[in-house]
Amino acid sequence: MTTNAAILFAAVLLTGPSPQSADSDSTGEATPRPTLVIEEAHVTLIGEASVPARESGVLIEVNVREGDQVKAGDALGRIDEQLAGLDVEYAEIDAEMAKYKSESDVDIRFNQTAARVAKAELDRAVASAKEYEKSVSKTELDRKQLVYDQSKLAIEQAERDQKVSQLGARLKQQQRRSATMKVARCELRSPIDGVVVEILHNKGEWLDPGEPLVRILTLNPLRVEFFVAASRYGQAELIGHQVELETQLPGDKKGLFAGEIVFVSPEIQPVNGQIRVYAEVQNPEYLLRPGARGKLTIQLDNE
Repeated sequence: MTTNAAILFAAVLLTGPSPQSADSDSTGEATPRPTLVIEEAHVTLIGEASVPARESGVLIEVNVREGDQVKAGDALGRIDEQLAGLDVEYAEIDAEMAKYKSESDVDIRFNQTAARVAKAELDRAVASAKEYEKSVSKTELDRKQLVYDQSKLAIEQAERDQKVSQLGARLKQQQRRSATMKVARCELRSPIDGVVVEILHNKGEWLDPGEPLVRILTLNPLRVEFFVAASRYGQAELIGHQVELETQLPGDKKGLFAGEIVFVSPEIQPVNGQIRVYAEVQNPEYLLRPGARGKLTIQLDNE
């Protein structure tokens, strides 16, 4: 079984019984390929989503109707985001102010200049006291030393204040991102590809966080569930093998859907000794519906 053959799935309408697949033996005569037939296989969903509101507010848009096909990311509806939009504008102004303040080094440069002046005055006073005894009192020297020390500490404080301002600017940036995300959360988007099967609220209604707006089903592919004897089959015997599901369609027609086995449960049912197996079949035209039952034929050879 090649990879390309395993992934090329299609749904077709049958007008009569399908021919059995066959291989030729050494004599040239056709021999049946080994198959396993499950008379009652059950079709179920692979994906389902009830798309909830993430913010509270009035529903001002509903963009889909029952039966619409949607892709992941498509807009389904929108909650009034005017207040959230104002929060974004406020956060942007606040972040800009914080950024401007964090980039300013005026206080640092001022205190650096003050420290140079204080150092120069201290040096002159010390030099004068050495050259002319008692020209500068000890108290005056201590005062100038204090002024110089205060200037150095002021530089450290200004540098510290700038770092705090930079952290504050980062915080404001995060607050702006949070406000922007809140606006985006007012938009309800589909998390999966599928078909809208139910709309639970109408335009103008109030939605609370977590309250679903629409219900979406993934109809392609679909899962086919069945059981086999654990004593005869396991993952090595089933995973990756091709399957064909034959089932009744509307209009007294039969449909054939191709796919492959993707999961074999490691758990054995204690009552009957069987294991649960899943196959995925393609359903591009949405002819097959969840809940249907049919006959599943599994090709067990690896050729």
